[in-house]
Amino acid sequence: MNRNLRLTQYLAFVGLGFTQCIMGPLLPAIRVRVAMSDWQAGLVGSGQFIGVLAVGLLGGRLADRFGKKAFVVTASLVMIAGLAGYFVAAGFTSLFLSSVLAGLGGGGYEVGVNALQADHAAEDSGHAMNFLHAFYGVGAVGGPFAATLSLGAGLGWRPVLFLAALAPAAVAALLLAQHVPPGRSAVTEAEPFTVRPVLWLAGLAFALYVGVEMSVSVWITTLWSRTAAGSPIPAPLMSAVFWGALTAGRLVCGKVADRIGHQRFLSLAAAAVVAIGLAWLLFPAAAAMTLAATILFGLALAGIYPTLMALVTDAFPGASGRVVGFLSVFVAVGGFAFPAGVGRLSDARSITVLPAVVVLASVLLLGTFRAVRLPRPGGEATAEGFRA
Repeated sequence: MNRNLRLTQYLAFVGLGFTQCIMGPLLPAIRVRVAMSDWQAGLVGSGQFIGVLAVGLLGGRLADRFGKKAFVVTASLVMIAGLAGYFVAAGFTSLFLSSVLAGLGGGGYEVGVNALQADHAAEDSGHAMNFLHAFYGVGAVGGPFAATLSLGAGLGWRPVLFLAALAPAAVAALLLAQHVPPGRSAVTEAEPFTVRPVLWLAGLAFALYVGVEMSVSVWITTLWSRTAAGSPIPAPLMSAVFWGALTAGRLVCGKVADRIGHQRFLSLAAAAVVAIGLAWLLFPAAAAMTLAATILFGLALAGIYPTLMALVTDAFPGASGRVVGFLSVFVAVGGFAFPAGVGRLSDARSITVLPAVVVLASVLLLGTFRAVRLPRPGGEATAEGFRA
């Protein structure tokens, strides 16, 4: 992969992380102006994943047919349109629809940028994918910091949306100015692609993982504001703490995954998430435990998404766009259903249900990883559909 394309992909994921992770920190401030229940706030916080779902259904085939470059440029423009919608929104409905529109652009990045990485992956695919996704964390940390600074300076939440639009604008301009080679997607482009049973299991794993990740990201600010009101740590920064730990973990997780094996790494990481969640479940309202769990969750979750993405795309090297598009449907379902569900449960009980949701999803994630067995690149699955 040439240097310019690699840097453009990194910038795209900075923009994706920034855009997807500013709603959680901004929601308390937005709700001062726009009255919303926790359920409605959860819908706004996770509405982007409806857009990701829509792109996942068709985006993979479009990216493979028309090229990832054109696909990502279009996604950049759609993301900017969604951010502009947030900027002028005056009520719940317009906020929610803007969230969905921004999600269409984000879904384009999920499919197009991940597929570009898979097409040009080297031998160390786990490290390369983890390093790319570390830049998502850079944006995810930058968003809450920008929100904290803007709100603290009395500027409100809208300037943060302007900052978020800068990255996709730059990505579109940079891609238009460079040639993007086809990569290994051209190797088996003419061969038929069928969804094997193992891909449904991998999709379930993505849904569970993103459900955990986004539930913590969207709701940790609200949980902190309600259970640690006297803390010197501002509530919006708790999301930055989470994403900062996750980003740091991604800088090293890829090499570990490549060394010990991707599937073994995934099982160990999921087991660690379960253990952390159980400890948090015992003391959900204790500020020290919440802070520790937030940091440890970030570290334990860090390598799961990119390592699983590398594992799956390595197994189907000629259909990167279609594979990532199929998996993005599950990413969207998890990213929407879990944060919105936490909001509904919070209305019925309290936001301290968050640790219980995380534990349940993490146990299921661990079980899924134990079941997933992907074919080796170029190999065929057996009759069970799980082993090469």
